Amino acid sequence: MTVIRPNSISGVTSITAHDQSIEFYKSDGTLSGGNLDGVNINTAGILTASNFKSGTSNVHSTGYECTNVNASGIITAAQFSGDGGGLTGVSGLGTALGTGLLTNVFYFDKTLTVTSNTTVNPPASASTAYTHFTEVEIADGIELTIEDGDAFLIDVLGLDPT
Repeated sequence: MTVIRPNSISGVTSITAHDQSIEFYKSDGTLSGGNLDGVNINTAGILTASNFKSGTSNVHSTGYECTNVNASGIITAAQFSGDGGGLTGVSGLGTALGTGLLTNVFYFDKTLTVTSNTTVNPPASASTAYTHFTEVEIADGIELTIEDGDAFLIDVLGLDPT
């Protein structure tokens, strides 16, 4: 067992042990730092622990958990989940031609190339699947299967001028 005496820590005049915490007080009576189980350790320098919590944030060995993230810049992830209903600046029509006014003018390649065996089978609540591509090219030796009773429409936006 190690005993820490107040006079062995610079600027600390008393140490108070509570249930699951230790508090360090300065000579002026103010709390210097401490509180182990409730975290709240005020320190300068390096602090090592397996888990840090601050409000609704939680930094631990498997990542960072938080709510209500307000960020500027680029956020990347291996996966985003949800319906994306609150996203802005995202288009399903194609790729924007540029900036300014051109963010509202789109293009897309005309050919959808199928490079692996694929089955088109919309859910039971629908009988038709569709794509905006004006052509579907199936690579040699590859099969594109449309399930019985289903339909697959190409050029659903009617953009092919021919």
